[in-house]
Amino acid sequence: MRSINKKGQRAVTLTELLVVLAIIGLLATIAVPVYVSKMEQAKIVTAKHEVRELADAEEICGILHGYYVPLCMLDDLPYRSSGRPPRVDDVENTANILDPYLIDVAIPILEQRGNQKQLGSNRNDTPSVGKLYFGWQGPFINFKRYYMGQGIYTEPATPTNDRIAQDYPLDPWGNPYLMATERGLVTLIGQIPSPDVTLEHSFDRMAILSLGPDGTTTISGSNISFNNPSGTDDIWVYFGGAIRPETVY
Repeated sequence: MRSINKKGQRAVTLTELLVVLAIIGLLATIAVPVYVSKMEQAKIVTAKHEVRELADAEEICGILHGYYVPLCMLDDLPYRSSGRPPRVDDVENTANILDPYLIDVAIPILEQRGNQKQLGSNRNDTPSVGKLYFGWQGPFINFKRYYMGQGIYTEPATPTNDRIAQDYPLDPWGNPYLMATERGLVTLIGQIPSPDVTLEHSFDRMAILSLGPDGTTTISGSNISFNNPSGTDDIWVYFGGAIRPETVY
């Protein structure tokens, strides 16, 4: 039988193994925080870009239709009188399910509270709303992430009409982007809030807002509650009319 010469070979000692493990642990303590920090910075950059995209989409919608719309409407397809497939994300589904409120670009926000037109209720008796409904020029943006139900991070195989209508765009931390006015947060279906609604910030015009890394939200139907402890990491961009846009980080 052929013998194997093991001369010159030796096992790794426990001390050497512990040294290697210590080096690996040290590298991990340095690399992991750096990686997490870079990932967080990437999310912040993404949010800065996306609030601008949403604001631009609202501006275009306002120019073409005379109204700003809830963010969930920005990706809606046009109205079709025939050949409409089931469970489609269009203005008809949004109007029938949500009957969202519209924000008139020509009327000061402070004068619109309680007098807003609704897409479903006023489409047949208000010419400007009917023109928006039947002549919808969207979609104005395509969402990369959108809310389809609590804990659902991908679109279900057969989403319901309700979930299709409530496809609110999400920020990189998984919370819906929000619309704000000088009266506070607009509801998810576009209703201008009452004067007693308060935020961490005071807005003097329309804004698209992300609550940032420390913001959390809870959605129930078309209503939203939010928890944003500090507000110092919020990201928003102003838009509206001829006023110079301004992004705040």
